[in-house]
Amino acid sequence: MASSNKLLVKNLYCVEYPGNVQNVDRMIDTLGGINNISNTFSDSQRKLECRFRPEDRFCKGTVAERNTSTAFLLKVIVKRKKKPNKEDDKDKNMTCSYSVIGKIHQIFRFRSLSDFQYLPMDRNEDGKLVSIYDEIVPNQIVPLSWFYESSPLYLPPAIFSRADSIQSYLSSSKVTEESGGLIGRTRDRRSNYVKFVNHELKEIPETPNPNTLRYIKLKLVTEEQILRIKELFEERPVWTKNGLQCVTKYPEVQLKYLLALSAYHFTSGPYRITWVRFGYDPRKDRSSQKYQTVDYRLRIVEKDKRIHDLKLYEKRIFVFCTCYVQSILKEQLPERYSRGRTKLLKFSEDNDKGIDQYDDLNYIFKPGIVPPQKQIFYQVCDIQIPEVQQKLNSFPNDTPYHTLRGWLSEEFLNYTRETIDKYVLEVVQRTNNGNVSSKNSNYSIDETIQKNSGDSSEEMEFDLSDQEDY
Repeated sequence: MASSNKLLVKNLYCVEYPGNVQNVDRMIDTLGGINNISNTFSDSQRKLECRFRPEDRFCKGTVAERNTSTAFLLKVIVKRKKKPNKEDDKDKNMTCSYSVIGKIHQIFRFRSLSDFQYLPMDRNEDGKLVSIYDEIVPNQIVPLSWFYESSPLYLPPAIFSRADSIQSYLSSSKVTEESGGLIGRTRDRRSNYVKFVNHELKEIPETPNPNTLRYIKLKLVTEEQILRIKELFEERPVWTKNGLQCVTKYPEVQLKYLLALSAYHFTSGPYRITWVRFGYDPRKDRSSQKYQTVDYRLRIVEKDKRIHDLKLYEKRIFVFCTCYVQSILKEQLPERYSRGRTKLLKFSEDNDKGIDQYDDLNYIFKPGIVPPQKQIFYQVCDIQIPEVQQKLNSFPNDTPYHTLRGWLSEEFLNYTRETIDKYVLEVVQRTNNGNVSSKNSNYSIDETIQKNSGDSSEEMEFDLSDQEDY
């Protein structure tokens, strides 16, 4: 094979046309013409569009993707003998030569769907489909009366598909009753054989999953730890995970497997986020009203300057998302985000240092502390405020069970939140003693509580730069 050596002076573009080209001029028209193709090649931000019916403005086009490439365009010439010699080989009866035309540095490939079309057609009196394009799109200047004439109805969709690229969809082989017909869940819950219970379910689990014990042996959990958790659930049938972690001092990695062996988890209702002993239903026992959870949220208006030197962190901090942490350097994280757990502060006259993660104040509220987060769930029995416990003990026993409030009333829950607000604001006022301007020090505690309980959802950012993180 002979070759001709030429200098590569041409930079070429390659277009993989999505069709069998029989007429080159017609093909160029479907790509918008020579001028449009040239403008697309010169502008790196533009995309090449192909419309198979360029004269139809309702045609749904397909867009090509611009890909960089290192390829060459070759011109190959094959010459065959008119009277080949049968005795010779085929290679001797033909000669080939090639030459390099140019270098291809960009290729346009059509990978999007192009079969979404809505033709401007309608049925005539005979029932045959006919084009109505000329009736709805004038090809010349029309008089005013044209707008008042009757015309066939043609309403093309504004969008054909959310994505033009081909996507595979695997249908589920079966639908379970636990899914409840939910739409949008991309994967099953990573339960570790935990039994989750919705508040609307009437029956509760009596025993753990049979695979739990076999699975838990792989997690280096001892028999002593299993017996310890069961003893705590015998003493108190309803716990929160924070409470058990503070009492047992077990790490969270082991505790989540121990809980799956001894209790089920409520996902909604008055006992939300709690772990309940197998076989015990707090919805049927009035004495379990003290185990209900109270959703407490610290909402401070911006005008209250007495808390400008404090900082409470959100329940979930965005910097701990796995995908985000992997994309930034560790030294770029702020110092207060050096660990994944927010810090609990205790404000008192004797001790203002941080409390470790196994301290009881992580799940118990006492006068003289500030909650570690802006939103936190407390069990009523863990709110150690004399007024709240006294009102709980004197609560009437004839109130029916409610799906949202449980055994308690809305008045009692609001009173509990307002009482916690009162003690928190007292701590804030005592902590900021002498650091508040005279203008803002005229605010009374009752006035601030009234502002705090209003409809304002505006929250205040605090700063804890003078405290050490753990």
